[in-house]
Formats: sequence, structure tokens, C-alpha cells
Amino acid sequence: PGVVPPHAVWGFGRPLWDPPLRVYGDCPLKVMVLGPALSGKTTMCLRLSKEFATPTFTTGQLLRDAAYENPTEVGTAAKKYLDSSQYVPDKFMVLLIEQRVKMPDCVSRGWIMDGFPRSPAQVELLVERGILPDKVFFLECTFAILFDRAMGRQLDPLTGQVFHERIAGQAVKEKVSKRRELKAVTGRLTIRHDDSEENVQNRVDHYDGVEVHMRKMLSNVSAYVRSDRAMDEVYSELLVFIKADDKLLPHVEITPVTKLTATEYTVVETAKFKQQQVLKIQDLLPPTATYYWVLLEDFVKVTHCIQLHYRYGDFTSTFKVDYLNLADVPQHTTAWVQSKEPIELLITLQVAPPEPPPSSELLPLVICGPSGAGKSTLV
Repeated sequence: PGVVPPHAVWGFGRPLWDPPLRVYGDCPLKVMVLGPALSGKTTMCLRLSKEFATPTFTTGQLLRDAAYENPTEVGTAAKKYLDSSQYVPDKFMVLLIEQRVKMPDCVSRGWIMDGFPRSPAQVELLVERGILPDKVFFLECTFAILFDRAMGRQLDPLTGQVFHERIAGQAVKEKVSKRRELKAVTGRLTIRHDDSEENVQNRVDHYDGVEVHMRKMLSNVSAYVRSDRAMDEVYSELLVFIKADDKLLPHVEITPVTKLTATEYTVVETAKFKQQQVLKIQDLLPPTATYYWVLLEDFVKVTHCIQLHYRYGDFTSTFKVDYLNLADVPQHTTAWVQSKEPIELLITLQVAPPEPPPSSELLPLVICGPSGAGKSTLV
């Protein structure tokens, strides 16, 4: 430390900024990648795993290994559910994950969890076991694109590897280079049974029903990323968020809200830093503007009014004032708000007497001044 960048010693996980967790030689990074079926979770997990030399796993892999390939006590208990095509209870899934993250490679390098948790209850169980992520990504995609991806997806049942005919770089011919191996893999390829339109729709509907709750529970460490773009664009955005703490660390010093003296501030930047949501605010008092970083949770406790007009050129509906004749306002009015972040919304209605009608009477313009002041010239 002091000779090389901090992330070169401690990695990009919590030890980067939390000294009590530091162990020389260990650079654990703990990431969850969540999203609906076919949103690109596995693709992103594999790239992150290679980038940071961090193990990645799915619960399906852990179950197959513990129940069939290398039987364990937990896997054997879960096997009866798998053999009867029943849902494996959450407690078994979390126990398998707990065993995996305690293995030496995960202790040293961290882990990248592919598609788990899938419900608020699973989030709670992971928290109870102390399995806490440094970063969480929610991948977002429209149903039309998800279903289009399902139509070209192929599965190697022997290895669990997924290929895609329609996505550049994902076809089996592009991912398997050896001719003999390519022939063997091609002969094994199947279509996943749950990639029909009805099954994809059901899986997306289920995810939509639980996602909003998981977002709220994980809001301090989460980023929401559109995955309907080129994979390189999506991946670049993931890297930016993972490395955000390292970028902000030298520049962010949190100011207690009790030390703020002005009555009005402008929010100029938002960020998630050290697993907290922070704001960069600007003091507008003269002679010079001053900037402070504050915790959002503390700031809202001492703030009486927040006007949401940040970047209103991009989000024109976030700050709106309408002057309406009360007689023209419908009895029932609906306000629709869409937000990536969990929010508390305040809508106010101010009622006042109507403005007086404009006068049609023309008023004279009177120009006054002493002699020689230039009245005639002005006229």
C-alpha cells in the first residue's frame, strides 16, 4: 500500500475500504447478478469471473454436484425433491451456497452468484447466514427480446454449457474450437424444455412479482442495467459500478448533516459508496459555492422539501407544475410514476383563487424626467 493502487492489494470488494476485513493475499469480491430468464446473467458472470479471477456458480450447478456427482449430506436430502421434480426448499439452497462460499477459493477471491437469490425470503436467509454481497446487478430486458433469445438457445446436457445461434460469439461453432469436440458437442445439443413462449412468460411474470421487493432490500449495493444492448456495453457498465468505490475513495469525505448550515442545497451527484447511498450537494450561499458529500438516509431526515428537477431535460416528468381551473379538473386523476430506485413519492395540491382575467383596457405609457434628460429622443 502506498506504492501500488489500493485495489491492486485488496481488490475491489469490501476490504478495499474496510481495514478490519483485510488479509494479505486475499482479494475477495462478492457479486450477485440477478434478472429474468434469458437476460444475460450467465454471460456476464462468466466474463466477470475471468476478469477478476473470481469463482462463479449457479444453484443448479451446486445441486447437481451435491446430489449426484459428489454426494453430500445436504445434497442427498435435496435429491428426493429433484427426483420427484419438486421445488427444492430454500434452506437446502442456502446451505449449499454457505458450504460453497466457505471453500478456500471463495474465501480468497470472493464469489459471483448467478441468478440467486430469486425471492425476498432467500435474501433474508442469506443475510441471516452472513452471506452479503459487495455489489448486486439487476439486469433489465423487455419480454420480446427475452423470448427472441429463447428461440435460438441451445444446451449441452453433459456440461450445462449454453450456446446461442443468433448472438455473435455465442454459437457452438464459435465457442468450441477443436473439430472432434465440436462434433461431439453438436450431437448432444438440445433445446431447454422451459424455453417455450408460455414458460418464458411465466418465469418473467414470477420474477416481476418479486423483483421490486428484492430491489428495496438490496438498494444500497445495487445497480440496474439494461441488458437489451450489445454485451460489451452491458459489461462495461457492470465494471464501472464494481470499480466505483475505488474511483470515489480519494474524493469522498462524508459530512455529518448536523454540520450543514445553509437552508438550501442543490443535489449535483448521486452515488453508492461503501454500501451506502450518498449525495453530493452544493451550498448556494455566496461568496462561493461549497460542495459536501452526505448520506442520503441522514439527509432526508433533516430535509423538509426536495424538488426533483435533476436533469429535467432528460426526465421531463420528474418536476411539473400545472396551473388548472378547478372546474376543468376531472374528479378522478391518475398519476403514473416509474422509477428504477425504490422511492417515496410526495404529491402536493395547492388550491388558490383563480387569477383575475387580463384587462382589455389600454394603459398609457408615461415617461418622466427633468428637462434635457432625453425624453423626446426616447419616445
